[in-house]
Amino acid sequence: MNIQTQVCGLIILTIIIIFSSRQKSLNLQTDKVFKWILAVDVSTILLDIISVIFIYNKDSIHPFFVNMLAKVYLVSLISIAYLCFLYVEIDIRQKFEDYKKVWIISMIITGIIGILILSVPIEIVYQNNQVYTQGVACYITYATAVVEIGLTVFLSFKYLTKKNKSKRNSILIWLGFWSGAAIIQFFFKEILIVSFASTLGILVIYLKLERNEFKYDYITKLFTKEALGIFIEDNKFKGKSYQVLYVSYSNINHDTFKIIEKEYYETFAKTTNALSFLIDDESIVLLFDNKINKDIMINNIIEKISQGFGTNDLKIHITPKMFYLNSLDVMEKEGYQRVINYLNGLKYDSNQYLYFNMDDTAITELIRTKKIEANIVDAIQYNKVIAYYQPIYSIKTKKFTGAEALIRLKDDDNNIIYPDEFIPIAEKNGMVTSLDYTMFEQVCKFISKHDMKALGLNFIDVNVSTIQAVDDQMAKRYIDIMKKYQVDPKYIRLEITESAVITNRTALISNMNELVEYGVHFALDDYGVGNSNISYLTTLPIKCVKIDKSFTELFFIDDKANYIVKNEIEMFNGLDLIVVFEGVEEKYQLEGLLKLDIDYIQGFYYSKPISEEEFLSFIKETQK
Repeated sequence: MNIQTQVCGLIILTIIIIFSSRQKSLNLQTDKVFKWILAVDVSTILLDIISVIFIYNKDSIHPFFVNMLAKVYLVSLISIAYLCFLYVEIDIRQKFEDYKKVWIISMIITGIIGILILSVPIEIVYQNNQVYTQGVACYITYATAVVEIGLTVFLSFKYLTKKNKSKRNSILIWLGFWSGAAIIQFFFKEILIVSFASTLGILVIYLKLERNEFKYDYITKLFTKEALGIFIEDNKFKGKSYQVLYVSYSNINHDTFKIIEKEYYETFAKTTNALSFLIDDESIVLLFDNKINKDIMINNIIEKISQGFGTNDLKIHITPKMFYLNSLDVMEKEGYQRVINYLNGLKYDSNQYLYFNMDDTAITELIRTKKIEANIVDAIQYNKVIAYYQPIYSIKTKKFTGAEALIRLKDDDNNIIYPDEFIPIAEKNGMVTSLDYTMFEQVCKFISKHDMKALGLNFIDVNVSTIQAVDDQMAKRYIDIMKKYQVDPKYIRLEITESAVITNRTALISNMNELVEYGVHFALDDYGVGNSNISYLTTLPIKCVKIDKSFTELFFIDDKANYIVKNEIEMFNGLDLIVVFEGVEEKYQLEGLLKLDIDYIQGFYYSKPISEEEFLSFIKETQK
């Protein structure tokens, strides 16, 4: 009776089941499918063994039962192939709903094929004390298995990227064992090794993917931080809701902690209704279902920790900081390590017990701030500041004779970061001055590279931050940069705002006078915002006033604003100041402004800020 390999397979499966049942499970979707695979494979081997026994005793058993059992065994084989396909699909589908659709559709197809196998004839061969089956049912099984295995191999190569390389290789080994055994058995039908080969493949899957070696720390009895990453990825797929508690200490030294670490870790390992993950020696993350009362959960942990650890003769107290997040969303979005790094970076008094109820939105925003800070440093260090240019239209020449240079950065994904995001951060952490100098250098490079006269460009407006404008080195450094790139200062028009005047009028005027003497022009930007003090027009060496977008809009909807603007334009002209209207977006605005005695128009009506390459193309096209 040729059932030796099946018995060996059954022994291997039994060992796997024993070890896996002793593992603490995260209840991942892959865990569930693997359990189904184990159950079906056990059934397959038992069916294989029982069908062989039935065939050997077919004279005493009704042929219907012998044939039906053999065909049920064949159905179990295509069921394993189906489950292998589902095991791969978990990593392909982004949402459980999509996976469920594939699961149901493929299950229905497999079920129909299974019914077909049960319905068609099967031929049982018993000769030379060896048994095997053949016929239509076997051919359908082989054909179905080939399709399912082929599809699984294709999906593994196409979708299981480097991140899932281990899973892809393990799946291919499993299918390789199975396919090889199927080919051998197809040509040598008396060799019944298909179910055993499948078991060997499942053993590989268990050893490489499903063992808890990398997911569970058997010493602390806590899940590892790698397991947290796996769980978060799995939960993105499932979309379940969890609360998060992050606990960290730093008020005792390493040697002292070693005395009580086992007891300390047990506190979290024994916390009911929660999954506990050891991030490092000092930090633990607990996840618990949204249905659990967080106050009861947290108070129980606080009570246990406050009792201290060790013996009555030597009680050691830890004063950890605890952070509560009402969902796992921020860790799913930003990555658990980034969130933990942020939480660890918060300033606190290490001698006091602290509990923080964190807001996901605030954490996301603060992490975004940290990313932008890194982008600013990177841009300054590696000269990655990007200059965008918004064309400025001359009413008198009816051509674009200038532009405003506007600073941009890029994030790690090559997406544009706009000034309203990074300038406040740069001002707060003291990097705005470096950004300004780097940006000014980019503009000087542009002017140096291109023939401004041939392009019909008379000036480039460059914004100067408040901090930069009152820097006592500002004028000298700007002049040095212009000299470095041999830039004629007449092409530079620096834009200052009212806030610079308020901050330090003396330092500002000193810088302006030195630069004006060198040949640079100045514009008062955002006129109409704030106090718009008229004294600035007489005390500051400016040549241009730029009317803010908000005032441009008011001009067309408010009679008082309309009256004020018209009279101020008359005043500007009397002072021989160039007048630029910003924020012109609509045709009616353009038509209305063309009737006024102004010099330039700037806004989205003509063009949004565009890259250097796009700007050059725009100018060349419009100057024809």
